Amino acid sequence: MDPEQIKSLVDSLMGEYLWYFIGAAVAMFFKNAIEKFVSGLTFLYGNDYNLDDEVYISGSKRATIVRQTIVKTVFYLRDTDRRLVIPNNQLHNLRCEKVLASARQNVEED
Repeated sequence: MDPEQIKSLVDSLMGEYLWYFIGAAVAMFFKNAIEKFVSGLTFLYGNDYNLDDEVYISGSKRATIVRQTIVKTVFYLRDTDRRLVIPNNQLHNLRCEKVLASARQNVEED
């Protein structure tokens, strides 16, 4: 192949596949944002945890869920009067145990 034919082939391939390359680059650039958005929607609209639920974080820290957004969840740590903010895409790494309603009534009666 002579250099003119190679140049013509490269130009035609770039014209055809340039939009695919740009689309893939944009998708990879926004991958993290899309993952955060999807995990936030899943946690926000799921029914596992709701506002004002009492939970134990890591088995020992007693907390209440005070705010849920698409991006983050805010816990109020009762023992230390502190606020804990966790991004929703990291909640799956957090060991969080929900206090059931029947157990909550037993604690309040004591």
